[in-house]
Amino acid sequence: MNYHLFLKNPYDPADPQNQAQIEVGLRFLGNIAILWELSDSQKRAILHLSLHQFQKIVIDNNLEELDDEMMVKLRVRLSWLATVRKEIELTWPQDYWDEYVNAPNTQLGGKSLVDLMVETEDGLLAAKRYVLASTQTNYL
Repeated sequence: MNYHLFLKNPYDPADPQNQAQIEVGLRFLGNIAILWELSDSQKRAILHLSLHQFQKIVIDNNLEELDDEMMVKLRVRLSWLATVRKEIELTWPQDYWDEYVNAPNTQLGGKSLVDLMVETEDGLLAAKRYVLASTQTNYL
């Protein structure tokens, strides 16, 4: 997948904010993982990382040697995850936010939103599109 297509602005490898944005996004993932009760394998699937990449980036928090493609990929995927969370918060009552992502959903063939996110590389994007479409419906 060409993640550059999903950036609002062209990626600038010299921008010192790149690593800071990834660090914030990974802390966000850690917090969401607790709330949503995500396993390491689910977090790895959401970020679409190999076991080695997940160990280095998420567990060891080593961002020093990431190439530009990985930086872009992480920025985009963490952004999609943040969008999913934000749309859930805008749509559902607070006491249902975290339960919603793990609940079976008839519109997803009985799968949960987390199931959709971890199913394939495109799963997180599909989940983002699903929550955006369903929140648009709820606003009407």
